[in-house]
Amino acid sequence: MNKDQLQPPLLSYDVKTKPTNITISQSNNPSQADILVTILPNADVKCQYLSVLVPLGEQSSDLFSKDPTPGGKSSNTDWVPSNANVVGMGQDAGNDYQTYLFKHSADDMTVDSAVTITVSGTVNQKTGKASIEVREMSCEQAESQFVVRGKAYDISKNGDQAFFLNNVVMIYTDTPGSPAPFLDRNRPLQLQWQSNGQYYRVYDGSQTGPVSEGTNPWYNIQGGLTADTTFIIEATAGQQTLYQEYVAQVNTPDVSVGHITADNVTGMYGYFVNNLNAPGTSTIADAQIIKLTATGSIDLTGGNVSAFGSKLKLASNQYIPTTLYRAMSDGFVIATIEATFTSQDIGSVYLATIISENQSYYASGDRTTFGQSCNTVTVPVHKDGVFSIAADRQDGASNNVSGKATFYWIGFGNGMPEKVTQKNEDTQLSENLKADYKAHQNARQLKALNFVSLLEKAFEKPLQDKTKEELIENLLKL
Repeated sequence: MNKDQLQPPLLSYDVKTKPTNITISQSNNPSQADILVTILPNADVKCQYLSVLVPLGEQSSDLFSKDPTPGGKSSNTDWVPSNANVVGMGQDAGNDYQTYLFKHSADDMTVDSAVTITVSGTVNQKTGKASIEVREMSCEQAESQFVVRGKAYDISKNGDQAFFLNNVVMIYTDTPGSPAPFLDRNRPLQLQWQSNGQYYRVYDGSQTGPVSEGTNPWYNIQGGLTADTTFIIEATAGQQTLYQEYVAQVNTPDVSVGHITADNVTGMYGYFVNNLNAPGTSTIADAQIIKLTATGSIDLTGGNVSAFGSKLKLASNQYIPTTLYRAMSDGFVIATIEATFTSQDIGSVYLATIISENQSYYASGDRTTFGQSCNTVTVPVHKDGVFSIAADRQDGASNNVSGKATFYWIGFGNGMPEKVTQKNEDTQLSENLKADYKAHQNARQLKALNFVSLLEKAFEKPLQDKTKEELIENLLKL
């Protein structure tokens, strides 16, 4: 049956080629192409057979070469390849045509879903136009007589086309079809491009080599993106190479900034900043700042401030030898004591000592009291400053005093102190300071005894030992 004798089809066809522009083969560079014929669904039509007729040969009016033999396939399992000799469907078209026949396997023959028939082959070496035909054996639903109908389409073959790489876009794989200019975080993506290259590589800077390579003009990004990313696409064809750059922008991206200078009002929320110079007014919320240097003033009265880290117990015992620490941040050393005396000896003293910047601080207790003023002492220490702690009994006439000292560190942030090696001069300094304190206490006790003796002389009456001790104890509290 001649194509001019065909009745118009009842079904609608969409014919495309891949690539869009078909180029002829060269003697050393065969050109492959696909003919894609999509038959659209129409529930008002019944169809028994579909066929695509493609001219084969080496003439300008032929499309594909006969060798290698082109192949055909269907995208819908309702349409299966058939070798039947169906009159009018193309088997009688002659040696110049190859017919690809597909039978409708549905019982009622209704065309209720689309099908794409793809014919693939090697384009011959002659430029020109080749005419393909699409035929159907169909009828309307109310009829029972199937009739061969069809339509012809011209396919152009061009000479050797210039090598190109362009039209790079990003699409969402869950909603394909439309380019996505501004990307959602972590949403699956596909990077697409148009090219007549033979091999492609994609680079994104995350590694030394490509993140993708192959013959497909696309790159799937299954996990999506979290930050703006620059892609470099490399296309090769023979000895030629082309590059195309594509910058993918992400909505609310992860941003790592080396240096920011803000001259006007700036609002920053949730960003990680290494170096921020903001001479204007800045609002920083939920920011992680590696180093902040304030040459002016900082007003923290407008909100709640969290500056201290966890409390660390440095030591707790009756006897604590001199131990040195280096502060890794500004902070406070706290010494607390609990002293117990079983003797009435006034010369017994329990002492907890903190030495920082060559200055000594004490928490002391003598006899049944907790020292002259308090049983706790708190000492501030600068970052990188070295301090020491120690605790021991400083006994008088007897050796019955006991006690327990506990030292704590509370620092800014997570800066915990580190132990450092103790030098001989540090130990000697600590011992000298404790000896000075003991001498000071003994001198005060001697003055108290002299005062009581003067009272006895003034009243010309000796006091009982218990009364003397109570007077001396109260004098030492002054």
